[in-house]
Amino acid sequence: MKFIKPILLIVLLFAFSAAGLYIQKKSNLLSQKFGQIKGVQKWVEQKSGQLQPLTQDAQKQIEVLGERTKEVSEQSKQVLGETVKVNEELTNDNRPVHEKAFDYGRYVYCKQVVQDFEKEDSQKSTN
Repeated sequence: MKFIKPILLIVLLFAFSAAGLYIQKKSNLLSQKFGQIKGVQKWVEQKSGQLQPLTQDAQKQIEVLGERTKEVSEQSKQVLGETVKVNEELTNDNRPVHEKAFDYGRYVYCKQVVQDFEKEDSQKSTN
């Protein structure tokens, strides 16, 4: 009994599929759908022929932009390279970055303390 149900289901599925194909063939729906697909394929082929010159122009423009980007990057490297050299000559400090950051933080804190003191002192002197 267990084997009969799956076999029966497969036979019914096959029968329904065959009946559906037979009905479509008789009513000519299947050939109409394939005809529509062929029409769409022709339309796509026509449009792709029209788009080909545009894609070639786009490729040329991308190549020109790539060349200009290289030129700009080379010029910016030269400018930034000179700026970095000038900054290195000014500092000549070979300490690690974390020490420089700590010193800068201390400088900013001291600067704020001095500004606060001057502000309070100027208020006291005006009173």
